[in-house]
Amino acid sequence: MVRRLVSADPTVATLRRDGLWTDLCDRTTEGGYYYRTAEHSAQQEANRLQMYEAMFKTGRINALNCSTTMEMGVDIGGVTAVVMNNVPPHPANYLQRAGRAGRRRESRAIAYTLCKANPREMRVFRNSTWPFVTKIAAPTVTLSSDRIVARHVHSMLLAQFLVGLDTEGDRTKLNLKWFFGGDPEPIVDKFILFL
Repeated sequence: MVRRLVSADPTVATLRRDGLWTDLCDRTTEGGYYYRTAEHSAQQEANRLQMYEAMFKTGRINALNCSTTMEMGVDIGGVTAVVMNNVPPHPANYLQRAGRAGRRRESRAIAYTLCKANPREMRVFRNSTWPFVTKIAAPTVTLSSDRIVARHVHSMLLAQFLVGLDTEGDRTKLNLKWFFGGDPEPIVDKFILFL
């Protein structure tokens, strides 16, 4: 009935001819289920990601294609399904991603994982309890790398210098221009004297 009315409507015919009425509009008027998607990844600007998250929470986007940017720290509301297009690298990653589904009042939730035909993912496919039975190692920091130790020492020295420096405003907003240029005596020269 609705399809017949829409196909006979002259306004819809004009909109369709102008490219303003698509099959998505047909499905919406017929009450059919449709997907509106967006990409949530580090390739997007922060304000766009926030807009997508808000649209997802309100249902204006109902499928969000996410990179690991969505893995931790972002509350995106009710999720009924998580689909992973490969097996995550570690059990903790898998549990974090799959655990996105069913956190609200969803009557049911599911996590799908697509396994590629390679040895690791086929092993996971044959052992679907993998993320639940694999021991998750505690994170460790090794001090045997001169590079890592040097970075930490440099970071500590810079932090001590900045704390002792008389700066106006928010120190988290400082930039390279402020540090290397600007004043007649650049801040970097003061840092060298400090060292």
